Amino acid sequence: MADPNYAAMSATRSRRVKTDKRDARTLAEACKLGAYRPAHRASDESRHQRAQLAVREALVRTRTRYMALVSARGRREGLRVADGGAEAFVARVAALALPGRLRAEVAPLLSLMLHLNAQIAFLDGVLGCLARQDAQVARLCTMPQVGPVTACAFASAVDDPTRFSGPHQVEAYLGLVPRERSRGEKQRKGPITKAGNERVRWLLVQVALSLLWGKNPQTAHLREWAERIAARRGKKTVPLQRRARAARRIPRRRPRGRKGQRSARPRGQHSRQRRGMKARHLVRLTRLHRPRYGAIFVRKESGAPCSVLPSKFPSR
Repeated sequence: MADPNYAAMSATRSRRVKTDKRDARTLAEACKLGAYRPAHRASDESRHQRAQLAVREALVRTRTRYMALVSARGRREGLRVADGGAEAFVARVAALALPGRLRAEVAPLLSLMLHLNAQIAFLDGVLGCLARQDAQVARLCTMPQVGPVTACAFASAVDDPTRFSGPHQVEAYLGLVPRERSRGEKQRKGPITKAGNERVRWLLVQVALSLLWGKNPQTAHLREWAERIAARRGKKTVPLQRRARAARRIPRRRPRGRKGQRSARPRGQHSRQRRGMKARHLVRLTRLHRPRYGAIFVRKESGAPCSVLPSKFPSR
């Protein structure tokens, strides 16, 4: 199986016509030139683990949405669900004095959450058995704050560690390296590439946050290492170039007057035309004051003031 994302396989940079015959000729030329790069095909066990993790993720996200909806309905009635684990959420809701109508509204969601908890617990048990049987997953579980779910996700994403020459290639494969658009002497680095498996990335982020927020003395050296990096490079991972670009996109505001109102600025004929106030609709009007929702003008012929709204203009 060939890697279609490898640009060196194709002789031309753009392929406007794609047929099976041309694809076969491209593969033959790539094999002849040595530009053929095979694509890795995950094993059956890894694909089975990914399927189980995907199903578990869907169940957890569904349970989270149900919990948020029930909590929002309770806050509408002035009731707050106590904090705690997701497994005991139904019991915490049942302990509240819910009105009859609200209890009838959230009853279907609570009954479904009981089945979701059972299925999620079953999948956790399956992953736990796999972690005890697989030597690679069991070795990953020995790391601090790493459980069977994270270990199985990482092992199934990497699949064959021998296909990587070092840990830096694994970082790039999972999309944990910064983007770079350097040219000449300028080195421009941005946020991470976010390539590869998204589930593994946010699981690793959860592990890192658990290490930073935890008080386990065995991980004190990891927290000190992270604090040194934060002191040297800042706690925010957004680069300065991105923040400067966002700041340049903010429109500049006009200076304000004494009472907090924006200072008046003369508007030309083109500005009046953009707002629909064309010159033929006005008979040599002079603007004196421009309030929030209209403009007050004085006719030079008669001297009587007239108010003109932006949506209504005097006709001929």
